Amino acid sequence: MGRSSASSFVVAGSWFCELAGHDEVARRWKEASALGGYTIGGLVAHVGAAVAWLGAVIDTSEPEGVPVIGLGDYYGPFAVRTNDDLDSAVHTMLRAQGERGAEAGATDTVAKLRTRVDKLGQRLTDEDGSRLLDLRPSLPVTMRLDDFVATRVVELVVHGDDLAVSAGITAQPPPEGSASTIETLMTTVVTQHGDLEVIRALARSERSQARVFPAL
Repeated sequence: MGRSSASSFVVAGSWFCELAGHDEVARRWKEASALGGYTIGGLVAHVGAAVAWLGAVIDTSEPEGVPVIGLGDYYGPFAVRTNDDLDSAVHTMLRAQGERGAEAGATDTVAKLRTRVDKLGQRLTDEDGSRLLDLRPSLPVTMRLDDFVATRVVELVVHGDDLAVSAGITAQPPPEGSASTIETLMTTVVTQHGDLEVIRALARSERSQARVFPAL
């Protein structure tokens, strides 16, 4: 696959694992995180599950007759703009999944995540980034490998910031991971709102007719 996609994943994954392995994260493992509904441990386990999903779907065969979505379409169903969105079935499930995963404790949860990031980073360099991944049954769609990897980078970077704030750690995401994340989020809002609304949100908010940001 594209070297930049694989590299962004490795860099973002390594950064998140370094944060997750911090003593303050382990000490506050069962405390509430900055992300509503998650403990700090649940947040780390949630990211672990997001990475594990890539490991699962990378072995799927390309199906026929299943809709293909682009990078900008992926986050639409997951956006949280109201309390109802936060309490939706998908987010309730994700929070419960994260909290269950955190029961393994900080040491095991972080070690498992490090192993997954390392193995996937090695594998991605030899993969065809244009091939389609079957995201069923979680989502009834397929998606290009490069695009799906970009969403995993978003998970690592955005939740890495959540984790750092939660544990009182000062941390800047790596530039490569940040660039990939910004590109994905901008692609998301352009897909959702169109070029003009995004331009207005960035430069002429008085004329903006839509709530463009936050993207998620």
